[in-house]
Amino acid sequence: MCPQNQRYYAPDSCCDSCKCLVDGQLFPKGEFKDPSDQCNTCECFDDGNYECKKRPCEEALCGVNRQEKEYCGCHVCDESCRNVKCPQIECPKGRKAYSPDSCCESCFCMAGGQMQPKGPFDDPADPCKTCECYADGDYACRQRACPVPQCGLNKQIKDACGCPVCDDSCRHVKCAKVDCPNGRAAYDPDSCCESCFCVVGGKLITEGPFVDTAYPCKTCECYPKGDYNCQQQACPIPRCGVKKQIKDKCGCPVCVDSCKYARCPTVVCPENQKYFEPDSCCETCQCLVDGKWIPEGPFGDRCDACVCKWGTVKCSPPACPIKPLQCVDPIINENCNWHCPNGLESLAKYTTQSGRVGGERDGEVYQYGGAGGSAGLFDLFWASKRRQNPLNLVSEESLGRQCHERYIEMDVRMMLEWDSYDTHETTCEDFLKNVGAIYSDR
Repeated sequence: MCPQNQRYYAPDSCCDSCKCLVDGQLFPKGEFKDPSDQCNTCECFDDGNYECKKRPCEEALCGVNRQEKEYCGCHVCDESCRNVKCPQIECPKGRKAYSPDSCCESCFCMAGGQMQPKGPFDDPADPCKTCECYADGDYACRQRACPVPQCGLNKQIKDACGCPVCDDSCRHVKCAKVDCPNGRAAYDPDSCCESCFCVVGGKLITEGPFVDTAYPCKTCECYPKGDYNCQQQACPIPRCGVKKQIKDKCGCPVCVDSCKYARCPTVVCPENQKYFEPDSCCETCQCLVDGKWIPEGPFGDRCDACVCKWGTVKCSPPACPIKPLQCVDPIINENCNWHCPNGLESLAKYTTQSGRVGGERDGEVYQYGGAGGSAGLFDLFWASKRRQNPLNLVSEESLGRQCHERYIEMDVRMMLEWDSYDTHETTCEDFLKNVGAIYSDR
């Protein structure tokens, strides 16, 4: 029983019952709102006692993105859905649900045990497939379309679904914005970024040099703004002799096929001395002689025995005679030997202050000679090779005393050199060098 002040008669009852006293207020048997906490709901029992607990939240009849929390923490639809009138829908098997951004229900699909709202969704059982949920609750799936990778072909790899994607090297690359005419932007095969391209014969050509297949004899250049220019290609220098060359389809000289298989030795000489002989597939060396280029092999007077080899000249001229010749006009014969063509020539004798013997011709020009016929060797070096007389002594009647004395001094020096050569104290080469020095002092 309850206290007297809590008893009362319900309108339709013949018997009294108890009310519950809560915060100074009497509540009849049954549910009532907690006067001290509107988020609670209470129940008054027959004996005048009551119990309060947290009021359960009602379902918000809208999508999750349209919901907000009220003061008791329950989710309710926001202001945008409060005046929306939703149409009646019929879904198979009662498959109704609210899509996240909708105020109204729509049919949903069950895929892989998950509810999918109307529209596209990823297949939960196969990430390489994309599906579509239709309004009637049915759905269909197909292989996912591959997005176009934003990088060049050589920068692409396959993902788990077999679609081309950019590799890791392009992941952190920041590409500059390109401004191409008519939207002519494309990816170079080895690039992570776009660049302008040219349209040539219906094909896309990236920036840089290229060959136009319609004009294979021209070289072209695609410029950054999408324009291009073509010029006749320069002919490379063929690596063979002129008689081993033919014209290709572009009119350029090229080596014949037989030269492709020629095994050429390595040539050792400076680059400017290398050349191809007309009938050769292989390179050889040439020599520079007196300002002229000489091909490899023997050249010049056969008696000089000169040979050009690997860019270097080697000569083996006839050696000086072992025994001095007894003439003033020696020459080299067909066997490359020195000889006197006119036999021995006798000259008028006179004696110089040095005691050497000389001769006189026409009363004024004196050809230097030596006792025992040594003059021939001197004539051999100077008269035959340099086409000059080695030493011209003149009479006092023809030249002044000072000039005459100078030649007398040279005569003494020449005598000493002859003596040294006659006694074999000086070699032929040293003798000729010393005589040349005497003559150059003249």
